[in-house]
Amino acid sequence: MKKNLCLLLPIGWLSLLGCNPMNGSDQQVISPVSLQGATAFVASANDADPLLPDSINAYRPRFGDATTVRLFPYGVTGQPTTPLRLMKVSYNGRVVRAYQYNEQSRLAERTDFYTNGTQVYKKYAYNYDGNDVIRVTSQINKEAAYVEGFPKSSDLLPSAIATYAPKTDSIAWTQKTTVAELLDNYQKAGNVQARLGFSPKGELAWEEKVDEQGKLSQYTLFRRSEVGNVVFRRTGSSFKRWANFHFAYDDKPNPFALTGDLQSIDLGDLNGTETSNKNNVLTQSSVNSEGGRDQWRYEYEYRPDGYPSRLTTYRNDRLTSTIEFGYNQ
Repeated sequence: MKKNLCLLLPIGWLSLLGCNPMNGSDQQVISPVSLQGATAFVASANDADPLLPDSINAYRPRFGDATTVRLFPYGVTGQPTTPLRLMKVSYNGRVVRAYQYNEQSRLAERTDFYTNGTQVYKKYAYNYDGNDVIRVTSQINKEAAYVEGFPKSSDLLPSAIATYAPKTDSIAWTQKTTVAELLDNYQKAGNVQARLGFSPKGELAWEEKVDEQGKLSQYTLFRRSEVGNVVFRRTGSSFKRWANFHFAYDDKPNPFALTGDLQSIDLGDLNGTETSNKNNVLTQSSVNSEGGRDQWRYEYEYRPDGYPSRLTTYRNDRLTSTIEFGYNQ
Protein backbone atom coordinates (compact mmCIF):
# COMPACT_ATOMS: atom_id res chain seq x y z
CA MET A 1 0.00 0.00 0.00
CA LYS A 2 1.39 3.37 -0.93
CA LYS A 3 2.13 5.55 2.02
CA ASN A 4 0.61 8.70 0.53
CA LEU A 5 -2.74 6.98 0.24
CA CYS A 6 -3.20 6.15 3.89
CA LEU A 7 -2.88 8.75 6.63
CA LEU A 8 -2.71 6.11 9.32
CA LEU A 9 0.31 4.17 8.18
CA PRO A 10 2.96 4.23 10.90
CA ILE A 11 5.69 6.70 10.00
CA GLY A 12 9.19 5.23 10.24
CA TRP A 13 10.93 7.23 12.94
CA LEU A 14 14.25 6.91 11.17
CA SER A 15 12.89 9.06 8.35
CA LEU A 16 11.42 11.78 10.53
CA LEU A 17 12.46 15.34 9.72
CA GLY A 18 13.12 18.37 11.88
CA CYS A 19 14.10 22.03 12.39
CA ASN A 20 15.55 24.67 14.74
CA PRO A 21 14.08 25.59 18.14
CA MET A 22 11.28 28.17 18.18
CA ASN A 23 9.91 30.54 20.76
CA GLY A 24 6.76 29.46 22.58
CA SER A 25 4.96 29.91 25.87
CA ASP A 26 5.46 26.22 26.73
CA GLN A 27 8.75 25.50 25.04
CA GLN A 28 12.36 25.49 26.07
CA VAL A 29 15.62 24.99 24.21
CA ILE A 30 17.11 21.71 25.42
CA SER A 31 20.81 20.94 25.73
CA PRO A 32 22.28 17.54 26.55
CA VAL A 33 22.69 16.90 30.26
CA SER A 34 26.26 16.46 31.44
CA LEU A 35 27.63 12.96 31.43
CA GLN A 36 28.12 13.23 35.19
CA GLY A 37 24.45 14.17 35.63
CA ALA A 38 23.09 11.44 33.42
CA THR A 39 21.71 8.24 34.94
CA ALA A 40 22.49 5.05 33.05
CA PHE A 41 19.43 2.99 32.24
CA VAL A 42 19.38 -0.45 33.83
CA ALA A 43 20.32 -3.27 31.47
CA SER A 44 21.26 -0.88 28.63
CA ALA A 45 24.02 -2.12 26.38
CA ASN A 46 26.73 -0.34 24.36
CA ASP A 47 27.39 2.16 27.17
CA ALA A 48 31.12 1.99 26.50
CA ASP A 49 30.59 2.31 22.76
CA PRO A 50 27.96 5.05 22.28
CA LEU A 51 25.74 4.78 19.25
CA LEU A 52 25.98 8.47 18.39
CA PRO A 53 28.98 10.76 17.98
CA ASP A 54 27.59 13.16 20.62
CA SER A 55 27.09 10.23 23.00
CA ILE A 56 23.81 8.59 23.89
CA ASN A 57 24.87 8.76 27.53
CA ALA A 58 24.76 12.55 27.47
CA TYR A 59 21.12 12.48 26.42
CA ARG A 60 19.81 9.92 28.89
CA PRO A 61 17.33 11.58 31.26
CA ARG A 62 17.04 11.00 34.99
CA PHE A 63 14.73 8.18 36.04
CA GLY A 64 12.61 7.66 39.12
CA ASP A 65 13.31 4.91 41.61
CA ALA A 66 11.37 1.66 41.81
CA THR A 67 8.65 3.21 43.99
CA THR A 68 7.79 5.90 41.44
CA VAL A 69 4.06 6.09 40.71
CA ARG A 70 3.59 6.02 36.93
CA LEU A 71 1.19 8.62 35.62
CA PHE A 72 -1.78 7.98 33.33
CA PRO A 73 -1.99 6.26 30.87
CA TYR A 74 0.67 3.93 32.33
CA GLY A 75 -1.02 4.11 35.74
CA VAL A 76 -4.25 5.52 37.18
CA THR A 77 -2.75 8.60 38.86
CA GLY A 78 -3.74 11.67 36.89
CA GLN A 79 -6.41 9.97 34.82
CA PRO A 80 -9.32 12.17 33.62
CA THR A 81 -12.05 12.76 36.18
CA THR A 82 -14.46 14.15 33.60
CA PRO A 83 -16.96 11.79 31.90
CA LEU A 84 -16.05 13.47 28.61
CA ARG A 85 -14.35 11.14 26.14
CA LEU A 86 -12.95 11.53 22.64
CA MET A 87 -15.01 9.30 20.34
CA LYS A 88 -13.77 9.96 16.80
CA VAL A 89 -11.29 11.92 14.73
CA SER A 90 -12.07 13.04 11.19
CA TYR A 91 -9.57 14.00 8.50
CA ASN A 92 -10.78 16.27 5.70
CA GLY A 93 -14.36 15.28 6.48
CA ARG A 94 -13.87 11.52 6.81
CA VAL A 95 -13.62 9.52 10.05
CA VAL A 96 -10.13 8.02 10.36
CA ARG A 97 -10.21 6.98 14.03
CA ALA A 98 -12.91 5.80 16.43
CA TYR A 99 -12.73 4.93 20.15
CA GLN A 100 -14.92 2.70 22.31
CA TYR A 101 -14.84 2.58 26.13
CA ASN A 102 -15.84 0.00 28.72
CA GLU A 103 -18.24 0.40 31.65
CA GLN A 104 -15.45 2.00 33.71
CA SER A 105 -14.94 4.60 30.93
CA ARG A 106 -11.57 3.07 30.10
CA LEU A 107 -10.47 2.53 26.53
CA ALA A 108 -11.66 -0.83 25.21
CA GLU A 109 -11.13 -0.57 21.46
CA ARG A 110 -9.59 1.75 18.88
CA THR A 111 -10.33 1.48 15.17
CA ASP A 112 -8.21 3.16 12.49
CA PHE A 113 -9.64 3.67 9.01
CA TYR A 114 -8.07 4.40 5.65
CA THR A 115 -8.30 8.04 4.60
CA ASN A 116 -11.41 7.40 2.52
CA GLY A 117 -13.15 6.77 5.85
CA THR A 118 -14.56 3.43 4.68
CA GLN A 119 -12.28 0.42 5.10
CA VAL A 120 -10.72 -0.48 8.43
CA TYR A 121 -6.93 -0.37 8.44
CA LYS A 122 -6.25 -1.58 11.98
CA LYS A 123 -8.11 -2.37 15.19
CA TYR A 124 -6.73 -2.47 18.75
CA ALA A 125 -8.25 -4.18 21.83
CA TYR A 126 -7.12 -3.17 25.35
CA ASN A 127 -6.96 -5.54 28.30
CA TYR A 128 -6.48 -4.56 31.95
CA ASP A 129 -5.32 -6.19 35.16
CA GLY A 130 -6.74 -4.07 37.93
CA ASN A 131 -5.52 -0.55 37.25
CA ASP A 132 -2.86 -1.36 34.67
CA VAL A 133 -3.01 -2.01 30.94
CA ILE A 134 -1.25 -5.33 30.49
CA ARG A 135 -2.02 -6.25 26.89
CA VAL A 136 -2.93 -4.53 23.61
CA THR A 137 -3.98 -6.88 20.81
CA SER A 138 -4.19 -5.63 17.23
CA GLN A 139 -5.66 -6.80 13.94
CA ILE A 140 -4.75 -5.45 10.51
CA ASN A 141 -6.47 -5.34 7.12
CA LYS A 142 -5.49 -8.52 5.32
CA GLU A 143 -4.61 -6.50 2.20
CA ALA A 144 -2.46 -3.90 3.99
CA ALA A 145 0.85 -5.52 3.10
CA TYR A 146 0.40 -5.39 -0.66
CA VAL A 147 -2.60 -3.32 -1.80
CA GLU A 148 -2.01 -0.14 -3.81
CA GLY A 149 -4.70 2.35 -2.97
CA PHE A 150 -7.60 1.28 -0.77
CA PRO A 151 -8.46 -2.36 -0.02
CA LYS A 152 -11.71 -3.89 -1.17
CA SER A 153 -12.95 -4.84 2.29
CA SER A 154 -12.38 -4.45 6.03
CA ASP A 155 -11.48 -8.09 6.61
CA LEU A 156 -8.88 -8.28 9.37
CA LEU A 157 -6.19 -10.76 10.41
CA PRO A 158 -4.29 -11.01 13.71
CA SER A 159 -1.42 -8.53 13.67
CA ALA A 160 0.44 -8.17 16.98
CA ILE A 161 0.23 -8.50 20.76
CA ALA A 162 1.97 -5.93 22.97
CA THR A 163 2.32 -6.70 26.68
CA TYR A 164 3.40 -4.32 29.44
CA ALA A 165 5.10 -5.53 32.62
CA PRO A 166 6.15 -2.94 35.26
CA LYS A 167 9.49 -3.79 36.86
CA THR A 168 10.43 -3.28 40.50
CA ASP A 169 14.19 -3.15 40.53
CA SER A 170 16.33 -0.04 41.14
CA ILE A 171 14.50 2.37 38.80
CA ALA A 172 11.01 2.95 37.44
CA TRP A 173 10.67 1.15 34.14
CA THR A 174 8.28 -1.10 32.25
CA GLN A 175 9.09 -3.97 29.91
CA LYS A 176 7.15 -3.83 26.65
CA THR A 177 7.17 -6.97 24.51
CA THR A 178 5.62 -6.95 21.05
CA VAL A 179 5.00 -10.19 19.19
CA ALA A 180 4.07 -9.34 15.60
CA GLU A 181 2.58 -11.86 13.19
CA LEU A 182 1.37 -9.68 10.30
CA LEU A 183 2.23 -6.06 9.60
CA ASP A 184 2.18 -3.78 6.58
CA ASN A 185 5.16 -3.46 4.26
CA TYR A 186 6.66 -0.61 6.32
CA GLN A 187 7.26 -2.83 9.34
CA LYS A 188 8.69 -6.30 9.91
CA ALA A 189 7.11 -9.15 11.79
CA GLY A 190 8.93 -10.68 14.75
CA ASN A 191 9.49 -10.06 18.45
CA VAL A 192 10.58 -6.66 19.77
CA GLN A 193 11.72 -5.92 23.32
CA ALA A 194 11.50 -2.33 24.58
CA ARG A 195 12.12 -0.69 27.96
CA LEU A 196 10.06 2.31 29.02
CA GLY A 197 11.72 4.53 31.62
CA PHE A 198 9.85 6.99 33.86
CA SER A 199 10.98 10.24 35.45
CA PRO A 200 10.75 10.92 39.20
CA LYS A 201 7.37 12.55 38.43
CA GLY A 202 6.13 9.32 36.87
CA GLU A 203 6.16 10.65 33.30
CA LEU A 204 7.43 8.59 30.38
CA ALA A 205 10.96 9.86 29.78
CA TRP A 206 12.66 7.18 27.70
CA GLU A 207 11.96 4.28 25.38
CA GLU A 208 14.68 1.99 24.09
CA LYS A 209 14.58 -1.07 21.88
CA VAL A 210 17.07 -3.90 21.98
CA ASP A 211 18.10 -6.33 19.28
CA GLU A 212 18.18 -10.13 19.48
CA GLN A 213 21.54 -9.96 21.27
CA GLY A 214 20.11 -7.63 23.92
CA LYS A 215 22.05 -4.62 22.65
CA LEU A 216 20.54 -1.17 22.35
CA SER A 217 19.41 -0.49 18.77
CA GLN A 218 16.98 2.45 19.00
CA TYR A 219 15.91 5.01 21.57
CA THR A 220 13.48 7.88 22.01
CA LEU A 221 13.77 10.36 24.86
CA PHE A 222 11.13 12.82 26.04
CA ARG A 223 11.68 16.05 27.97
CA ARG A 224 8.69 17.86 29.38
CA SER A 225 7.62 21.26 30.63
CA GLU A 226 6.49 21.80 34.21
CA VAL A 227 2.89 21.04 33.23
CA GLY A 228 3.85 17.77 31.54
CA ASN A 229 3.95 18.58 27.81
CA VAL A 230 6.74 17.06 25.72
CA VAL A 231 8.77 20.07 24.60
CA PHE A 232 11.70 18.08 23.21
CA ARG A 233 11.89 14.62 21.70
CA ARG A 234 14.98 12.91 20.32
CA THR A 235 15.28 9.63 18.45
CA GLY A 236 18.50 7.77 17.72
CA SER A 237 19.57 4.46 16.24
CA SER A 238 22.47 2.10 15.80
CA PHE A 239 22.74 3.42 12.23
CA LYS A 240 24.08 6.64 13.77
CA ARG A 241 20.99 8.54 12.67
CA TRP A 242 19.06 10.92 14.90
CA ALA A 243 16.19 13.39 14.79
CA ASN A 244 15.39 16.22 17.21
CA PHE A 245 11.90 17.70 17.67
CA HIS A 246 10.77 20.84 19.50
CA PHE A 247 7.15 21.62 20.39
CA ALA A 248 5.12 24.58 21.69
CA TYR A 249 1.59 24.35 23.14
CA ASP A 250 -1.62 26.22 23.84
CA ASP A 251 -3.22 26.31 27.30
CA LYS A 252 -6.30 24.23 26.38
CA PRO A 253 -6.92 20.52 27.22
CA ASN A 254 -5.64 17.82 24.86
CA PRO A 255 -8.49 15.55 23.64
CA PHE A 256 -6.16 12.55 23.17
CA ALA A 257 -5.36 12.66 26.89
CA LEU A 258 -8.99 11.59 27.50
CA THR A 259 -8.44 8.24 25.79
CA GLY A 260 -5.71 6.60 27.88
CA ASP A 261 -4.26 5.17 24.67
CA LEU A 262 -0.79 3.61 24.87
CA GLN A 263 -0.44 3.30 21.10
CA SER A 264 1.15 5.99 18.93
CA ILE A 265 -1.24 8.52 17.46
CA ASP A 266 0.33 8.20 13.97
CA LEU A 267 -2.20 10.58 12.45
CA GLY A 268 0.14 11.91 9.79
CA ASP A 269 -0.20 15.66 10.35
CA LEU A 270 -0.31 15.05 14.11
CA ASN A 271 2.58 12.60 14.21
CA GLY A 272 4.49 13.12 17.42
CA THR A 273 1.54 14.25 19.51
CA GLU A 274 1.59 12.42 22.83
CA THR A 275 -1.53 11.17 24.58
CA SER A 276 0.07 12.20 27.88
CA ASN A 277 0.40 15.88 26.90
CA LYS A 278 -1.85 18.18 28.91
CA ASN A 279 -2.28 20.71 26.11
CA ASN A 280 -2.45 20.91 22.30
CA VAL A 281 0.54 21.36 20.00
CA LEU A 282 0.74 24.80 18.34
CA THR A 283 4.06 24.41 16.54
CA GLN A 284 6.43 21.56 15.80
CA SER A 285 9.91 21.91 14.32
CA SER A 286 12.53 19.27 13.71
CA VAL A 287 15.93 18.53 12.23
CA ASN A 288 17.64 15.23 11.53
CA SER A 289 21.16 13.91 11.05
CA GLU A 290 20.82 14.06 7.28
CA GLY A 291 19.96 17.77 7.30
CA GLY A 292 16.22 17.36 6.83
CA ARG A 293 14.13 20.18 8.32
CA ASP A 294 10.42 20.58 8.79
CA GLN A 295 7.97 22.97 10.44
CA TRP A 296 4.32 22.49 11.36
CA ARG A 297 1.77 25.01 12.61
CA TYR A 298 -1.62 24.13 14.13
CA GLU A 299 -4.67 26.41 14.47
CA TYR A 300 -7.63 25.34 16.63
CA GLU A 301 -11.30 26.14 17.07
CA TYR A 302 -12.37 25.43 20.66
CA ARG A 303 -15.56 24.34 22.39
CA PRO A 304 -16.83 26.33 25.39
CA ASP A 305 -15.11 23.82 27.70
CA GLY A 306 -11.76 24.48 25.99
CA TYR A 307 -11.40 21.20 24.11
CA PRO A 308 -10.72 21.63 20.38
CA SER A 309 -13.51 20.91 17.92
CA ARG A 310 -11.55 21.63 14.76
CA LEU A 311 -7.88 21.84 13.79
CA THR A 312 -6.26 23.29 10.68
CA THR A 313 -2.71 22.11 9.97
CA TYR A 314 0.03 23.83 7.99
CA ARG A 315 3.34 22.33 6.90
CA ASN A 316 5.99 24.91 6.04
CA ASP A 317 3.12 27.44 5.81
CA ARG A 318 1.18 25.29 3.33
CA LEU A 319 -2.33 24.15 4.29
CA THR A 320 -2.37 20.36 4.55
CA SER A 321 -5.59 19.28 6.27
CA THR A 322 -8.50 19.95 8.56
CA ILE A 323 -9.09 17.63 11.50
CA GLU A 324 -12.30 17.47 13.54
CA PHE A 325 -12.83 15.95 17.00
CA GLY A 326 -16.04 14.22 18.07
CA TYR A 327 -16.92 13.65 21.76
CA ASN A 328 -19.53 11.72 23.71
CA GLN A 329 -21.09 14.97 24.94
